[in-house]
Amino acid sequence: MDLKNQTQQREIKFRAWDKKLKQMTNQVVIGNTNESNWECALVNYGEKTAPQWKSASKSIVVMQFTGKKDKEGKEIYEGDIIEFDREEWGGNDNIHVVTWDERDAKWSWGGGSSSDMEFRKVIGNIFENFELLK
Repeated sequence: MDLKNQTQQREIKFRAWDKKLKQMTNQVVIGNTNESNWECALVNYGEKTAPQWKSASKSIVVMQFTGKKDKEGKEIYEGDIIEFDREEWGGNDNIHVVTWDERDAKWSWGGGSSSDMEFRKVIGNIFENFELLK
């Protein structure tokens, strides 16, 4: 068995929501800064040319990219609010939040599978558009 050809590389990246500043950034680095702090997210609040990296605190929520894109090609992250295509699926319960399912070790978005993302659209996220869930 040739594992080299069987293994797919997936893109691993993150975004972060700062509860204090109430802003989202995609400029996030995950790693350790020293031996006593093995889990640390660094968030860039500056420009790409002059980054101002700050260590993430309890006021930072880090969300992972699922590796999937919606029907319009937008990347889907943990915490995104997605809507099923009403014409394709029908019904009124078409809005869901993307979460990590610990039990099944997979991304979850309203009971669907990752293979049907062409029927879904990112319409916001739980921090900037919470009103969409009401």
